[in-house]
Amino acid sequence: MFVLEGYKVIYRFTLSFIKIKEDEFLKAKDGVISIKNIINKSLENPDIDVLLKIVFGFSLSRNDWNKLANEYNKVKDDKNNEFVKQL
Repeated sequence: MFVLEGYKVIYRFTLSFIKIKEDEFLKAKDGVISIKNIINKSLENPDIDVLLKIVFGFSLSRNDWNKLANEYNKVKDDKNNEFVKQL
């Protein structure tokens, strides 16, 4: 897929994985440690069919990418954000 789609497929997989685990990430109480554990557990036995349906089931325009990048930069630069403090 990477050869055919290029780097964008990596972003699609990452966003799809986050979408699948969104509820678990939001409920994580220990911050980075909990998120790391969720990721490790999920990678042991991934549901590839569900992941692929999500990966190729959405479309992101250049404008969407720019909005996501701006939101990320706001959170990343927020020194009062608890998640950022743990990094």
